[in-house]
Amino acid sequence: MTATGCSGKILLIDSSRDARMALEMVLSERGFAVLAAPDGFDALAEIAAFQPDIVILDWQAPVVSGRAFQRTLRTDYRLTTPVVVVSRVEGTRDEAIAAGADGLWKKPFALSDFLARVALLIEAGRSRVDTGDTAAGTSLAG
Repeated sequence: MTATGCSGKILLIDSSRDARMALEMVLSERGFAVLAAPDGFDALAEIAAFQPDIVILDWQAPVVSGRAFQRTLRTDYRLTTPVVVVSRVEGTRDEAIAAGADGLWKKPFALSDFLARVALLIEAGRSRVDTGDTAAGTSLAG
């Protein structure tokens, strides 16, 4: 796992090494601090220290499933960090949203759309913190 950059902190969990490395590189080049993990277990081990602004979660991640990661994040860690699920599997959206995800981005996605959504979610999260409104938010379930 690596962390770099400084404009927003992103926890990226993707079981595909190639996808994880490519997204980490693109996000880092744009100034985001990225902590990349191959599974939810590794991510949970680092999340408290990293304090991400957004989590991008591969729903089919090994070791700790997307559903289990989401539950642990909300109940054990009590974090309200926006979580966006990424998946190739049809029908994942309803399951992810029911588990508490803030949105689902279907793979493959256009890089420009991905970057715009990441920036918007980070800004929406900062607005919630600035106003103290944890119920407000921006849905980017695209």
